[in-house]
Amino acid sequence: MSDGSPSSNEQYDPSNSNNSCLQSPFILYYTVTFSMNGIAIIGGIFSQFDLHRNNYYGFDRCDAWSYANACFGVIHIGAAIYLVKKIREPEKEPAASTTYGDDGNGVFVTGYRLHDPRDNKMSPVVGTNKNHDGISTIATTTTPTPTIAGPPDSPKRIRRVLCENKVFALYIFVFVAYLCWHFFLEMNACNLGMAFAMRCADIFILAAPCSFAFSVGTMMHQQGRL
Repeated sequence: MSDGSPSSNEQYDPSNSNNSCLQSPFILYYTVTFSMNGIAIIGGIFSQFDLHRNNYYGFDRCDAWSYANACFGVIHIGAAIYLVKKIREPEKEPAASTTYGDDGNGVFVTGYRLHDPRDNKMSPVVGTNKNHDGISTIATTTTPTPTIAGPPDSPKRIRRVLCENKVFALYIFVFVAYLCWHFFLEMNACNLGMAFAMRCADIFILAAPCSFAFSVGTMMHQQGRL
């Protein structure tokens, strides 16, 4: 009797994946990330226009902070898009079959000659025949092996992306640097816009992990896992 939980052999179903941005369970995570960092990016752009409008090309600490904050904002948004994409993208299907042949001068595989036939490990043989040139061929079937990453939207896929993905690991270092830069840099707001950007950064640091966890929980609930 089924207990309502997804089977271990679940397959990606595009019709039920809610890949639309507005229907995605990650909509809250996207909203927090795009809104808070969008303000940072806009502030960085305006800070540069302000410098050039006043014909000032020297170093200004407040505008430099706004520009750096905008650069971090771009990285945060890019990382959010990448993270959700890796969690939700379909598995790549391996090739279904391969044909091996022997023309008397060695073994070839679908037109490419093997360097050393003895090192070639064939799949179980299905049948043999001769082509129109009289060359014996061996048709073999390769059984698709399950990917290590796991099915889309599955706990295994999420764990794989969060714990073993190199790009996300690099982003963790960037995020830690962002935390140190934001909390330990002695910086006072020079204007109302900069103060607003600082408060948005505070909100993002707390709300982004919480919204991501909530989005994952929502997705697991939709699948009947919670």
